[in-house]
Amino acid sequence: MGKNKKAPARAKAKMDYLLSTKLFCGECKAAMTGLSGTSSNKNKKYYYYQCVTNRRDKSCPKKSIGKEYIEDTVVIKLREFLTTENINTIAKEVVDLCERARNNDTLTRLNKLLKENEQATENLLKVLDNGQIADIIVDRISQKKKEHVELEQQKIMEEVKYPMLTNQEIRFFLSQFKKGDVNDPKYRQGLVDMLVNKIYLYDKKITVICNAQDSRFDIAIDEESLSNGRLVTHRGIEPLLPP
Repeated sequence: MGKNKKAPARAKAKMDYLLSTKLFCGECKAAMTGLSGTSSNKNKKYYYYQCVTNRRDKSCPKKSIGKEYIEDTVVIKLREFLTTENINTIAKEVVDLCERARNNDTLTRLNKLLKENEQATENLLKVLDNGQIADIIVDRISQKKKEHVELEQQKIMEEVKYPMLTNQEIRFFLSQFKKGDVNDPKYRQGLVDMLVNKIYLYDKKITVICNAQDSRFDIAIDEESLSNGRLVTHRGIEPLLPP
């Protein structure tokens, strides 16, 4: 999300373009950037996404698309994407990701050092039991215990960077998240940032590639809605109410 806020495509626009950094031209695969313009009589302002290549030299034939139309279409379909089956899939992948993140080199090294420390302490205790040079052994055991505490603290600090979430916690969050208000800008941005990897715009369809593994779907472009620059039912509210 921090990266998106600093993205050039978003920075250029005076208003926030929801799909900046996510939307790409289906023809040339270049990014589509948010722009605005006014009507010939200066009475109306238009907001839209335009292919960067098309804007630069017209070598790409991709037409621009209305901001309101494509953003509303994607948001509604993203929420429909949060089915029980997909929520379960996403939850499993997030848990796996958390586990992989924790299995990094630093934690692996710390766990190894802790085991070595515990083994060394155990060996020293055995030597102490045999009555060999008690003062020296006791001092070394004390050092090992101090090292163990320091290693444990380092491990805790490293683990805090990679919190572990349970499958149940993630499923609950996504189930509640699905009930959000799709007219709320923060909720809309949250849906896009969480679920969308890339979106490709073609003449007849919109292809959404999700962050969930192997998850993607197509949205047919409604020519009637597109010609109006918005969803026909946008002000009718039906698809915008929480399910």
